[in-house]
Amino acid sequence: MTAKTKEGKEVFKSEKIYMLHAGDSRNENVQMVYGPANKLGFLEDNTFQPLQTKVETYNIGFPENTKKLDVNVELRFQYEPEPEPGKESWVLYKTTREISIK
Repeated sequence: MTAKTKEGKEVFKSEKIYMLHAGDSRNENVQMVYGPANKLGFLEDNTFQPLQTKVETYNIGFPENTKKLDVNVELRFQYEPEPEPGKESWVLYKTTREISIK
C-alpha cells in the first residue's frame, strides 16, 4: 500500500506478507522457516481465512499543507516471500482511492 500526494510524492508505504510461519524443529535455535515445503510445526498463522473479512488500520500522516492523498492498494499472490527472478506473482485485487482531511 502506498500513499502519494497529487504531485506524485510518496508519503507512506507499507508492505505485509500473509502466510504461515513455521519453525524448523530440526534446528536447535528454532530457526523460522517460510514456505509450505519446509513446514514441520506452525508457530503463527496470519493467512487469509476463507469467508472471513480481514481489516487493517493504517495511520497515514498528511504532509503540511496537503489535504488530499491518493492511496494505492494491491493484493498479490506469490508462492514465496521473495520469488526468484522470472517467477511470477499474481495481482488478485488492486484499487486506488482518494482520502482527505477536513
